[in-house]
Amino acid sequence: MLNRKNLLLNVYGKVQGVFYRTSAVTVAIEFGVNGTVQNMR
Repeated sequence: MLNRKNLLLNVYGKVQGVFYRTSAVTVAIEFGVNGTVQNMR
């Protein structure tokens, strides 16, 4: 039971980390695109 709970927490942590990195990259890309568009004007 304890091992299963730790495994679930570990998997959840990894998923959360991947999601956080993905959203951070998405935000960076959006800001980068917006910055490029503003600079081109």
